[in-house]
Amino acid sequence: MKQHSTRYSTLLLLLFIGAGAGCGKKFTNPNGNEFLGATLTASPLTVAADSLVTISGQGFSTNVSLDQVFFNGVDAAVLRASSTQLVVKVPARGSTGNITVRVNGEQANGPVFTYSSLSAFSISPVSGIGGTMVTLTSKNIVVGSANSTTVNFGDLPGKVIYTDSVRIIVQAPDSVKTSQLTIGTNGKQYPGPVFNLCTIIQVGPVAQAAKGGTVTIVGTGFNPVPGNNSVIFTTSPASQANANGYATTVLGTVAGGNTDTLIVNIPTTAGNGPIWVNPNGQNTIAGPVFTLMAISSVGPYAAPYVASSGFLQLLTGNGFNPDVNQNHLTVNGLVCNVTYVSPTGDTVLFYPPDLVNPSIAGTADGPIVLQSGSNTTTFLLNWVNGLPLYGIFDYEEVSTLAGGSYGLADGTGRQARFETLSGIVYASDGNLYVTDKEANNIRKISMQGAVSLVAGSSTGEAGYQDGVGAAALFNAPCGIAADQNGNLFIADSGNFRIREINLSTYQVTTVFGSGVQGTADGIGTAAQFQGPMSISLGQISKFVNRRRVTIPVFYVMDASAGQGNFRELYNNGSGTVTTVTYGLVDPGPVYSVTGSTAYYFVSNQQVYYNGNPIAGQAGITGYQDGYGTSSLLNQPSGLAPLSGKAGVPNFISTNYYLVSDQNNNMIRVIDLRGGYNVMTYVGGVPSGFRDGGFKAAQFNRPGAIAVVSSQLGNTIYVCDVGNHAIRVLN
Repeated sequence: MKQHSTRYSTLLLLLFIGAGAGCGKKFTNPNGNEFLGATLTASPLTVAADSLVTISGQGFSTNVSLDQVFFNGVDAAVLRASSTQLVVKVPARGSTGNITVRVNGEQANGPVFTYSSLSAFSISPVSGIGGTMVTLTSKNIVVGSANSTTVNFGDLPGKVIYTDSVRIIVQAPDSVKTSQLTIGTNGKQYPGPVFNLCTIIQVGPVAQAAKGGTVTIVGTGFNPVPGNNSVIFTTSPASQANANGYATTVLGTVAGGNTDTLIVNIPTTAGNGPIWVNPNGQNTIAGPVFTLMAISSVGPYAAPYVASSGFLQLLTGNGFNPDVNQNHLTVNGLVCNVTYVSPTGDTVLFYPPDLVNPSIAGTADGPIVLQSGSNTTTFLLNWVNGLPLYGIFDYEEVSTLAGGSYGLADGTGRQARFETLSGIVYASDGNLYVTDKEANNIRKISMQGAVSLVAGSSTGEAGYQDGVGAAALFNAPCGIAADQNGNLFIADSGNFRIREINLSTYQVTTVFGSGVQGTADGIGTAAQFQGPMSISLGQISKFVNRRRVTIPVFYVMDASAGQGNFRELYNNGSGTVTTVTYGLVDPGPVYSVTGSTAYYFVSNQQVYYNGNPIAGQAGITGYQDGYGTSSLLNQPSGLAPLSGKAGVPNFISTNYYLVSDQNNNMIRVIDLRGGYNVMTYVGGVPSGFRDGGFKAAQFNRPGAIAVVSSQLGNTIYVCDVGNHAIRVLN
């Protein structure tokens, strides 16, 4: 009986083992896993909900639906997976505790994850890379001096650049990762907000025909507002760009997304090359190479440049059908004669339409359209008598007159430092004068680049005080204008006043505004302002006692919180302030040529002439050359006319207005003759700081412009806000 019982028990054990082998793996403890690695690591281990965490180990499934991740028992979304790495989003309803991974019936426990603490500071920008300038604003504590304040990004120290009672400006360390900040000030430690490292992980699809469509960019640390991310496509191969120096990028339109995914409409002029993402207006992050059939350049096949419609032209790009018979090309609807397409599909030779025999009324101004096989692409280019007009000049140079780094210091050239350049004017004494909004002062710049203080605090103190030179105080001065009598006029936005500086004595006096924020019209210091941001001198023509008289006037753009009014300040002794236009959206600079009744201003991404829009589209940001409101601008922030030079052929004249297109990092020009043609003059995305020829120079958020004319021509001075420099276009 005992022997029978033993055999029966053994049989049951074998059946159990066999059944277990046939039913697949069961959950086991980590040390018993056959495929899933017992040791997991995760980074970062302290961030906020909805941030991305990367889990490293082994034995993960490449099918994200088979990978399960839990934060202290709460399931998290797995976004990407490889056999050794998972990228997951931190669940909003989770809590501090272990990370757990389950794959194909096996389970492994990871390290403890901590949800970041609430911070006494807000952060801007919320993401970037090493070197990003981050502003921390206190909600309820007093910030100490820069020397006694520390900011750590995780376990890496940042470089504190500047502090005041409520702000800290700190530079992220080079090897920064997504991490919670720790802030030390006035002898106490505070938990800071989370700074997210911006990366591009993948782009799909990476190749597409030139028929529009979208790409999806997956990464980390994108701006939470999708449209605030700049997504930049290459328009011609890098090798060609290095050879000829033409602008090589174009902005895509972000149609949607979140902090780890962007859905982007492909611009029609995109071509072979990397995709870049700029989440914060400072840093540009390079992604993989994207390919799209596109035209990158059009020009004469052989030198010299001859203005005739009968000469062979060269079109370059990528993705063209090598069969010459499959390529059909038009310029403004006029058919061109395509004679050759290279076997590699990157070159087309053609003759433009004959505009002379027989005579065709007008010129072939308009887009170049190439239908190559089943794909069609458009190249926006201006043509004169059948040949392209590339721009205003070909041989100009961009240089730096003064500044180039953040700070507050006088000096010559690169020794000088600026914080936030907000206005510039050329005065009758032969010097430039600039306002520094963040430094709360006005500085003089000689033509040799020597920078010195004119008025306002030498240490950046904000306040209100009339007086002489450094004894006077300003609060966020913005626009600046100069008359012919040696006086400057300052739009003192934070004090809600217009101030005057006598250049002979540096005496500062208040001429308009009570100092109480408001919109009331009135005389002199009885009037109210919301926040004057731009000022220009002009004149108006009125009937007085049945006689037409000309009255000197200041034009002022007065704005607060993205809304504003366009106002006239009579400069004829009465000092009357009158509101001309109410309720402007996102107002910008205003400009009028001294002694002229014409004026220009910016509102809602458009440029206006005497109250009528002439460039840009209302409320729409982007980059597009073209006529009138078919063009696109992105935060125009500076206006200035170019002066003519009599007797010099082809010299640009007052028929043109310059526009600083701040978020496109370029200077645009508007041809005021028929149609208001908007053309790119110099610069372009991505942002940078590079002197050199117009086709190679780079800017970072250019702002206010001043133009100085002489017998040698125009010299253009630009406040390059993001580079803290005054740039010169010769």
